[in-house]
Parts: sequence; C-alpha cells; structure tokens
Amino acid sequence: MPKVSVVIPVYNVEKYLRECLDSVVNQTLKDIEIICVNDGSTDNSLNILEEYALRDKRIKIINKKNGGLSSARNEGLKYISGELCHFLDSDDFIEQNLYENAISIFQNFNIDYLCFSSKSFIDGEGVIQNQRDIDNYICTKRDGLYDVNFDISKDTNIHVWNKIFKTSKIKQNNLHFIEGLLYEDIYFMWMYVFLSKKVYFVNDTYHHYRIRSNSIMEKTTQNLSLKTGIDHLLNWYELFKTLSKDKYLFLNNFDNLYKLLEIYTIRTREMVPNNSTIYVEKLKQKYLLELNYTKNVLDDNHHSIIVDNKIKYKPIEKIFSIKTNPDGKHKILRFAFIKIKLQISLLARVLKVIKKENNINYKNETCFKNNEIIACLNNFKDFYFLPNKGNLGDMAIATACYQFFDSMRLSYKIIDMTKYEEYLNSPINLVYGGGGLFTSYYRPYYQDILKIFKSKNLKQVIILPASFYDCDDVLECLDERFTVFCREKNSLDYCLSKNKKAKFVLADDMVLSLNTEVLNNDNYNTTNIKTNIKCINVNDSKMLYDYYLNVIGKFNRTLKNSSNIGYFFRTDKESNVDIMKEIYSLIDLSLVANSFCSDKSFTNIMIKHFFKMLDSYEYIVTDRLHIGICSALLNKKVLLLDNSYKKVSNVLKNSMSNYNNIRIFDSFNEIKTILNNENNTIFEQNKKLIPVLTYEEFLAQWLSEENFNAEKIYWREIL
Repeated sequence: MPKVSVVIPVYNVEKYLRECLDSVVNQTLKDIEIICVNDGSTDNSLNILEEYALRDKRIKIINKKNGGLSSARNEGLKYISGELCHFLDSDDFIEQNLYENAISIFQNFNIDYLCFSSKSFIDGEGVIQNQRDIDNYICTKRDGLYDVNFDISKDTNIHVWNKIFKTSKIKQNNLHFIEGLLYEDIYFMWMYVFLSKKVYFVNDTYHHYRIRSNSIMEKTTQNLSLKTGIDHLLNWYELFKTLSKDKYLFLNNFDNLYKLLEIYTIRTREMVPNNSTIYVEKLKQKYLLELNYTKNVLDDNHHSIIVDNKIKYKPIEKIFSIKTNPDGKHKILRFAFIKIKLQISLLARVLKVIKKENNINYKNETCFKNNEIIACLNNFKDFYFLPNKGNLGDMAIATACYQFFDSMRLSYKIIDMTKYEEYLNSPINLVYGGGGLFTSYYRPYYQDILKIFKSKNLKQVIILPASFYDCDDVLECLDERFTVFCREKNSLDYCLSKNKKAKFVLADDMVLSLNTEVLNNDNYNTTNIKTNIKCINVNDSKMLYDYYLNVIGKFNRTLKNSSNIGYFFRTDKESNVDIMKEIYSLIDLSLVANSFCSDKSFTNIMIKHFFKMLDSYEYIVTDRLHIGICSALLNKKVLLLDNSYKKVSNVLKNSMSNYNNIRIFDSFNEIKTILNNENNTIFEQNKKLIPVLTYEEFLAQWLSEENFNAEKIYWREIL
C-alpha cells in the first residue's frame, strides 16, 4: 500500500497548530510520514512540534530560517519518501479518513492527482471576507474520474492543500514553489496540471480552511496593492519560462498559456490601484510578445520572411544598380562604379507627387452628418492628425478618419505619440481623432493628450466626435482655439455647462462614415510591394514579425467551430453586464488588438480583418459601441447592451435612430429570449473559426499601401 507524505510549513501558529497536528496523527491510515518545517517561528510553535514528535515517531521536524511559505514547502519536498504527497497549512485541519480514502482512489484509478472539497470557517473578529464566495471557490464542481484538460482544470481552484499528488511526478519534473511571490500555488499547480492526464474529483469535504484576521489572503483581499496583484502575472511568467524549455510540452499547452494570461490579467487589474492598470497592460503585452515569439521559434512548421541585412552585388550590378542600405533609410545608387547614397524619405516624397493621380478617391456616400466637420477641416490648409491610441474600436475611428480626409484630398501629417513633443516646436493646426477616452476611467491614459492640448503652439484644434464624462480636467484645457464635436447630447450638455470658451457641436461618431466597399478591396499594388520590401532590414523584419504574432496572431485563437451568433462583451471597468458567470471564455473582441493607429496601412488591414470576423455572423450581441456600429454597417442583426455610463445608448439615440437592424436591451436575459424566438437557439458561447492572415499575406497587404512605413510605430518599443 502506498505511503502518504504530508508537508506542513509552520510559522508562528501556536494558537492553531495542535488542531492541525491532531487531525493528521489521528488519521485512520497509520502508514504516513509527517514532515513539519519550522520556518523560523518566534512563538511557541517549535515547542509544540517537539512535544508531538516525542509522542509520535512519524513526525520529522525540519528547522530553517524564515523564508516564507514557498521556501518551507520546498524544504519539505527534500525529505518526502512516500509515493503520495499532500501539502497542509498549519492553521487548517483535515478529516481523519482523508488519506485512507485517497489511497483507495489512487489504487482503483490510474490518476495523477486527487482533488477534494474544502470548507472555510472564520476565526476571530474583524475579518472582512465573503465566506459564501470562498466556499464556492474551494469546493469541487465535479465528481468522479476525468481526463485533464484546460476546461477541467479551470473548474477547480489552484490551491495545493485540497489535492494529493504523486511524488514521482513532482521529483521527476523538479517541481517546486516560486519563492518570494504570493499566490505561490499558481506555478506549481499549473505545471503539475500540464504534466497530468487523469484527475479524480471528490465532492465530499475533507479539508477545513481557516480565515483569520492576520492571514495573507485576508490582508491582500482588503488592500489594493500593485505588489500583490502583479504576482499573478509573475507566477504565469515563471510557468511560461519553464514550459518553454520543453518544446513539445510548450506547444501542446500554448493555447492554455494564452488563456491563462488573459485570466490572470483580468484578476490582476481587479486587484491593483486604478493608476497601476496601465502597468498591468504593459506587462501583459510584453508577455504576449515573448509567448508568440517562442512559439514561432519552436514550431517547425513556421516559416517567416527575413530580409537579408547585407548588400550583395553581382558583377553587372556594380555597373548599374539601386539597392536599399541596411539602415533602411537610404538607397545606394551605383552607376559606372560611382556610388551615390540617397535618403529614402526624400525619394518617397518625390514618388508621392508622381503617383498622386493614382490615389484612391474614397466615396463618401453615407448618412453620416458631417457638414460642419467638413467646413471646419476645409479651413485648414494643412494640419497634423493625432489618432487616439487604443483598441480595434479606436482603429475603426482612425480608419474612418483617414478615409474621410483622403476623400476630401486634405493635406495632413500624422503625429507619432511616442515623440509628440517634436511636433510642437512650431505653431500647428491639430485634429484629434475623438472616441471614448475622456472619462474618469481613463484619466491616467489621456494625460499625454492634455499635454498636447495645453501647448501654446496650437493654432486651431478640432476634436472629432468624442464622449465627455466626468473629465473636468479635459474641459479646463479647451479655449477659443478648440472646436469640439460631441457624439451624444449628454456629452454636449456636460461640456456646455463646464466650458464657455470653446465651440461645441453635436455630431455622429466617425465610424459611421466608414466605407465598407473600400475595406472589401483586396487588390494589392504589386509595384509598391516590390519597392517597399527593400526598405525592411533584418532587425525591422524580426520586430515586425513579433508584432504581427502579438496582434493579428490572436485572431485565430478567438473563436471556434460554427455558429451564426457572435457574443462580444467588455471585460473592463465600463462593463455593465454581469456576464462572466455565463461566459467563462469571454471574448472581448475589441481588445484583441491595440495600436497607436498612426499607420494608415496597418489600421486598414486590422479593420478589414475585424469586418471579416463580424461579417461571418448573422447576429452580433455586444456592449461594445464600435462592434455594434460596424456590425450595423454590415447589415447584421445587432443586439446591444449599454455600458456603465450609458454611452452606447446615447450615441445610438443621436446617430443611429434610422438603423432598423440595431436594438438596445436592458438585460442579457431579454436578448436570450429574442434569440430563442428568432433563431430557435439557446445561449451558447462563440463558435466560429476565422481564417487568420498569414505573415506573408499580412506583409503583402501592408507593403502594397502607398504610405507604407509612414510612422514605423508598429515595431517601436511600446511598453
């Protein structure tokens, strides 16, 4: 019969230690090994351990300097000899028949680990915890034998104290706990899960979890902390680094790692202060780049385009040739052994004049109410355009702006937000792209925009249709130079009540001006492709490929199988929908991609792909404004829910009252009823696979645009 080794870390728990030890030494299974790791206790805990060890020879005491829970567990792992292993916290206790029943299950089923239910209890006064929520989390949701997969694993918690493991699997794979991080179970548990094939769930309660006033969990759930929150992501990163050392283990679990990162990013955002959420997003983007790049390196089936960094000349080319210098900024012209170095940007301006007659003249056939915007823009001989950095919705706004400007044949330059100060050295006219940035939710994000608005070198400023909610600091910056277009009457009324200097006008959201016919055009300018590809050097190619993986590569992991209904809901603070309980694998489609929106070619590609995804459905259910608008432009049946401050309903009321294919509802249950009646279906998760652009296809589309490489923003360090 297998032996069970139980590892009990002990640190200053004299009040609870006896109850814990009694529950172990009195087990109905007698052949157990009890390893107690005294982690530098300064109270009476060590004396209690020695007292019990004198009475029970199965108890082994390991003394060490204080290093934390992970350090103590790792130390205990060095001494285990049993075939099965259990980690028990010294302030909890277990049922006396746990190990005997566990042995029986392991003997009857070929499982890798056992998971049983736990029940919490509050010890002490002043403890702020929702015990019902905790019990729901630490109770198993299944019963019986299951194959281990991501869906099974997410149905249980990641704590190790309600599970029993195979010692051989721990030692053979050198599994351990990450020291110095909270939520220390995350790394160990997921590594073990990814190495496992079978699990047995038991609904019966075998473990009792004590909630006390000075426990780690109780403290961290009361206080928002960047340190405690970010540890979720740091544990994920340690998991990623370990898996990436094993090619096949990593590739088999790539999708699971991706899903885990999304889950832990959401949890981390909920735990950190509001002014730290931008750091969480930066960390997530950094990890996504590494995750996708590692997949590219390990996947034998992948082939990427890498442009040669060296200029090689054939004999005839030494007499006459034109080649791109490795710095990507110059052309090398050779004629009769004379070499001339020319700046590419200068050549590009010349070529632009030559090709002017071939520019696409976008049709502007739409119900978009734009007369006053046109009048304002026509007053500018030239201007700088500042698109709003953001998600797919912001890219849709930027694409609509580019189409709009080009249809009017306006002269403009694009501001690169990473070096905006360079544009303010002399007086300029400015057009800002608008959208939903100016709310209290995004106050940390729009500070750079305010710095631009406060510049004395701004002559005239147009803010294209935007929303304004609880943003007095924005309105304080706007003076007589500003013409501001509001896309809801609520925003207009708010602005007029706070600011008497700027001019405020009600207008439609810019996305309503999108020309979908142009977006469906897949004809490439092959001459541009051949010319522009020479401008990419090796380093640029690698960084561009990383960015491609991070952004476009996420599309093909978004949806699966087949259905005619697409569900796309917010996962940020604007969400007003309690949908997480019904949709675990929630798809916030707008957040699939983020960009500075400074490159017309790139935003055009992304929005074309965005439209193709939406076009594959008959019904679109969302609380995202621009998913709703774009779907309506595609003549989809759009069922909308409002966001937290009624932006969606207010924009619809102002701009889309004539659209018969878009409706707004008060609750998700109403939508399910409509779908059941019209579509004869019940609610189900997204089920459709959209073909993703290959890197070669993406590169061809990107290079075919005339203004290729306009800002080079897509591969600049953005974190």
